[in-house]
Parts: sequence; C-alpha cells; structure tokens
Amino acid sequence: MIRHHLHRRLLRAPAWLGPVLAIGAFVALRHLAPLALPHLDGSVPIGEMLARILPPLAWVVGAAVLLIWLAAEVSKARQRRLLDAQQNLDSIRALTWRQFEQLVAEAYRRRGHAAEVVDQPAGDGGVDVVLHDDHGRRLIQCKHWKAKRVGVAAVRELLGVVTSEGAAGGIVVTSGRFTPDAEAFARNNAIELVGGPALAELVAEVQQGDRQLGDTSEAADGDVAAPRCPTCGSEMVHRTARRGDHAGSAFWGCATFPNCRGTREMTDGAPVSA
Repeated sequence: MIRHHLHRRLLRAPAWLGPVLAIGAFVALRHLAPLALPHLDGSVPIGEMLARILPPLAWVVGAAVLLIWLAAEVSKARQRRLLDAQQNLDSIRALTWRQFEQLVAEAYRRRGHAAEVVDQPAGDGGVDVVLHDDHGRRLIQCKHWKAKRVGVAAVRELLGVVTSEGAAGGIVVTSGRFTPDAEAFARNNAIELVGGPALAELVAEVQQGDRQLGDTSEAADGDVAAPRCPTCGSEMVHRTARRGDHAGSAFWGCATFPNCRGTREMTDGAPVSA
C-alpha cells in the first residue's frame, strides 16, 4: 500500500524529489532515529534490538525509495515517448484504452499540470486522470470512442463525481466527438469538453513546445510586441500553422489554447486559423 501510494505521488512529482526522499529516509533511520533511543546499558532489550536493526534498515528503505522512484521515472519516460510518437488524430485513435489515458495525462503534464493516471480497469466509466495545479484538483474522464459520439450522460456522470469529491472542475476527453446535448450541458456546468480534433491540436502543441516565449512582451524576433487575444484578452504566443492552405505561415495564437482559439494575423503573413 505504501509502495503504491509513493509510486503515484512520484508520477506527478519533479524528477529530483525521489532521490531527495531516499536520502532523507536514510539519514532519518541511520543517524536521527538512534538519537531517540534510550541509553543502552544492557537493560533495554528493545533499544538494543532497534540499534542493530536501524543501520541495515536505513539502507533497505533508501534503496526501496530509489527503486520506486526509478519505476515512476520509467513510466513517465514511456508516456513522453508515447506522446512524441503521435502524428495525428488517426494515430491517437489507434491507441489502446490505457495508452489513451497515459497520452492525456502526459499532454496535460507538459502544459504545467501535475497529472496522475488513476489505477483502475480501462474504460470502466470512472475518473481516469487527476490534475493538480494552482486552481485545485480537477478530474478527467477519458472516452476513447473512435466513431461514437459522447452523450450528455457521460458529462452528467462526471459532474456528479466532481460535486461529490469537491473537485475544482472536470474534463471529458474523447478521441471522437460530443453530441449537441453534451456540449450544451457542459457549457452550463463546471465541465470542459475536449473532442478528438482539439486533443490532436493539444498534442501537437505540447510536442513542439510552442508556449515557450523567453520574453512575454516580445516575439521571437525581438521587435514585435506580443498582442492580446481578441477573444479573451489573454497574452498571445507565436505559432506556425501545421496544415491547411496556410501551412508554414506564422500567426499569433491565444496562450490558453485549446480553451480559447483566438488568433491574430502576423503583420507580414496571411490570416490563418488555429
């Protein structure tokens, strides 16, 4: 139980935390714990026993934490490779249920969230990924439906879980699409919908890391000020169209994409859409 809990925590923790925990556990057991033992004068058998056990136990616990951390890092590396291997929506739809959940977690992780895949049977209708950020905890339900549209029942189900667990919000992610009823219901509640096309855009966005700007007040060329989004007023970032009639053309895209799809034309480029 402790091993499983620590593994889950390390999956959404920075890579440096595992070694720090291992060193801390070793120091605590090897050097600090003996200080709390009573004076060993031969009349305290429990103290004598602990004095013999603690040094080797410190090595065992420290090594165990390192092994759990290593397993978590291997899992994260696999998820990174999984996301980087995606080429389009068709490749995403070819994934298994578990791979789809891992892809979603990695995509949000690269957007700055602490994301954790919930250990449960794939496709059972429960919460599949949990996000942690400055806004609180949000719950993601993954619907790996290639053709079938996700209906309002799935959105209502997640809203019920979000309410019962006191989460900050919920997200339904699908490789397919949503019905109009589901979209209408989500708009009136704390549920975000991410359909297949939007997910493919999100994956492509985090693959190339185009949210990194160096200086938020200037574009990469150093002489063009970054404008504000005409739709939501957020800061905009320099993007490049990947397909369509304007593939290869530069444009300004909202930094909150895919939540907002506002765009602006570059002064020296043709109008394009995100």
